[in-house]
Amino acid sequence: MKKIGVYFNKFKYNKEKIKEFCENECFEFIDIDSIDKLNNADHSWIMIMTDEFDENLSNLKIGVPLVLVGDLTKCGSTTSCYQLSKDFNDVCLRGLVDVIYHGGILETFNIAAKPTFIKKECIIHNDIFNIDKIVYNLTRELIYFFKISDIQKLRIGISEILTNAIEHGNLEISGDKKFEETENGTYLEFLKQRLLDDRFKDRYVSLMMEINSEIFKVVIKDMGQGFDTKSISNQFDDDDLLKLHGRGILIAKMYFDEIVYNEKGNKATLIKRIKEC
Repeated sequence: MKKIGVYFNKFKYNKEKIKEFCENECFEFIDIDSIDKLNNADHSWIMIMTDEFDENLSNLKIGVPLVLVGDLTKCGSTTSCYQLSKDFNDVCLRGLVDVIYHGGILETFNIAAKPTFIKKECIIHNDIFNIDKIVYNLTRELIYFFKISDIQKLRIGISEILTNAIEHGNLEISGDKKFEETENGTYLEFLKQRLLDDRFKDRYVSLMMEINSEIFKVVIKDMGQGFDTKSISNQFDDDDLLKLHGRGILIAKMYFDEIVYNEKGNKATLIKRIKEC
């Protein structure tokens, strides 16, 4: 279980707030009453939060991000450092954890300005090597609607379908061809050549994302020839997740409530219903 350490002296009332957040998000809350406790900190620690900077914190070479709560500006030079208002809330904490997970830039997330409806439309070129970054940047507002664990799963599902749209749709790489090139250890080179091919290099994926208090919907459409959607099974077992062909759709089906394809097979609609959290 991931851990969040808290070393508070001034704003102790915030301890309960963080503890409740950890319970809801399935993180382990660590109440730090002594710097010595940090000697056992490892990669399972998400961050250490403090409202009173201690020089000993800057001397620890544990690689755990340090979060300064309140008006603190000093930070150790041996670790990543973030600042958070003393009046933070769950959305702020969720946004902070999300940023730390992905190495992003911390923005101001405030429950007083919670969005109730978001819609985005964009085109995504065949930048298959940066799919995770693209999806992260498009979905940062999910912290207002879902728990961290759910956000991670939804992003994986979107990434899988988006990768399929580029790989099998725009680049028209069949499952059999991918398997063959992968078995030969030549798939990466084959993929790079395909990306430069005049037949495919100018294609893109259209993506529409819409979210409100009840539903999260993502529509992904590629410029390929489509596929026979009847070949998609509604039932699968663990062994299916080990297969190259069709694995992405199965993974997405695990994390979304519905995935609906158009008749041609070049447009997927992903739906996740929002529950109170």
